[in-house]
Amino acid sequence: MLITQNPRELSMEENLEWLIKPKAELDSRLFTKDNRLSPNIQKRLLHRANVLFQVCVAPLGVFTIKDVVLCGSTDSYFYNPFSDIDMVVLLKYNCDEKLFGDSYRAHRFAIMRVKNFYEKKRVLKLDGRFIDVKTALYIKERQLFSVLNNEWIIEPSSSVMEGVDTSKVLADAREILHKMEDMKIDQFERIDGKFKMEDLRKMQSFYNEIVAMKKTSAHNLLINKLLSYAGCLQEFQKFYQEEAIKTLSL
Repeated sequence: MLITQNPRELSMEENLEWLIKPKAELDSRLFTKDNRLSPNIQKRLLHRANVLFQVCVAPLGVFTIKDVVLCGSTDSYFYNPFSDIDMVVLLKYNCDEKLFGDSYRAHRFAIMRVKNFYEKKRVLKLDGRFIDVKTALYIKERQLFSVLNNEWIIEPSSSVMEGVDTSKVLADAREILHKMEDMKIDQFERIDGKFKMEDLRKMQSFYNEIVAMKKTSAHNLLINKLLSYAGCLQEFQKFYQEEAIKTLSL
């Protein structure tokens, strides 16, 4: 099945089929026939990774780039043409930990700066697709592709995803969606354009309950993708965060 529509326009069954069925080849918009990046794509991806590094990490003065890798579904046979490009800048800590503190503490500052980068509505794109660039000291994935060296670190498997109970995945995802539909925002009263703190706490409790339901499923990652395509969970979280900022602001 070739998806030519946005996942939000498709049924859960269609999205799930796309998620668990490997494609015949890797994403041709990124990879060539020999499963490498074209020089043009490699150069453009590295440029975008360097933009984030120079803005967010370089000013800290303690890290250099060890590698830039593609991960998630981006470099797998289970990619979705509407998904973001997942890329990670792997960092090397260049300081004496006895003098400057451990690398994990320093990296927390980098993470905060990256978060601020995206909160300022800055975006990185490649041919219209969003690039989700993060930083890390190490990474563990089923498959990894080095953009810096244009070679595989861990090659992807094209085997069919086995052991997936599709009926259970769909049932769990629908249960969460139905629960979200029961959460009527208009049941809460606004005062001077803001919700009361107790109502915000109810929203947060509700969100935590939804996340807990998702985590208990044996197919958490698949359900997370289906909910992502539905858009509901992210939209509720964004709504809650924006309302919390309004309520807490003086």
